[in-house]
Amino acid sequence: MKEFNKYGKIPLVNIKMTVQYEGTAYSGWQVQRRKSGGKGSRNIQTRKTVQGEIEKQLKRIFQKDVKITGASRTDAGVHASGQTANFLVKDDKVSLKVLQHSLNSMLPKDIVISKMAKAEKSFNARYAARSKIYEYRILNQQYPEVLDRNFYWHIWQELDWRKVVKSAGYLQGRSDFSAFSSTGSPRNNNFCNLKRLDIIKKGSLYRVVIEADFFLYRMARNIVGLLVHVGKGKVGPKWAETVLKKGKIDKEYKTAPAKGLCLMKVKYK
Repeated sequence: MKEFNKYGKIPLVNIKMTVQYEGTAYSGWQVQRRKSGGKGSRNIQTRKTVQGEIEKQLKRIFQKDVKITGASRTDAGVHASGQTANFLVKDDKVSLKVLQHSLNSMLPKDIVISKMAKAEKSFNARYAARSKIYEYRILNQQYPEVLDRNFYWHIWQELDWRKVVKSAGYLQGRSDFSAFSSTGSPRNNNFCNLKRLDIIKKGSLYRVVIEADFFLYRMARNIVGLLVHVGKGKVGPKWAETVLKKGKIDKEYKTAPAKGLCLMKVKYK
């Protein structure tokens, strides 16, 4: 059965796309809107966001507002190589190849649509997601690398990565992750299944790969902040389990900076 717009006459096609972006210049993925004052008030975007930039160009292409839904509401400064989004447009035999090319030619250079395909009418990029994979990069050496400065957290102090790996083991599995949720998380249920928490080393670059069925607000960055606190020798590895059970953030450790975090993939099966 075809899905129709609010007028009940025009059939719509659901388009799924994969989005890559450098989040440095943006206030996150999600459009932040407020009501303009006066008669005939309307919603206006208040800050530059990735979603807002894409919707702006889609409006130019289709000559009407097009709302897109993203799988993850990444924070300001967070990057993505595998963000998934979808939107509905009139089913008028749109060429996806031409649409993808046109959109990429119009978007800022720090946003790219890497894939585009038709999806089932019922598909919703946010609610259909089964898990998300984030990667956090830490450069652990005396000096920073200037060319990649927007993509990692530079820590010059020597970290004990054996303790970090051991500490990560206490966090895996299904638990209440309230301790790792900053104020502002929209969820009432804070139970998450942390399926994967791997530490991968290549020279001085360490990649913390985190996969969960869903993430609370700043959960990934708080997990990394705790692991670094352990790596610095401030506390023992088992402290991670203690924080998890306490159900609140311990202010002794620092939330990892947004620039080191990247959404790598959204899984749907």
